[in-house]
Amino acid sequence: MGQGHISKLAAALEQWSEWRDASASGAASAALDRIDDLAQAIETQPGARLPGARRHSLRRETAVTGIQIDDDLMTQIHAASETVTE
Repeated sequence: MGQGHISKLAAALEQWSEWRDASASGAASAALDRIDDLAQAIETQPGARLPGARRHSLRRETAVTGIQIDDDLMTQIHAASETVTE
């Protein structure tokens, strides 16, 4: 499968997964399950990956662990926010 096809599949998977959360029922749910199966099959192939997979993994990780920010940077952020609110 060419990179163009994988990119299109990844974009479709992202849109479908968002849509699935909103309304997963009947045939639509079965179709989404099949797309999920195809994506997992692609990811198990040596060297294959779906574009955006790393981004989604990092998003899930930071939702749990948060983001590490240096104390100096945090001081600058607080100073900037105080300037804006005055």
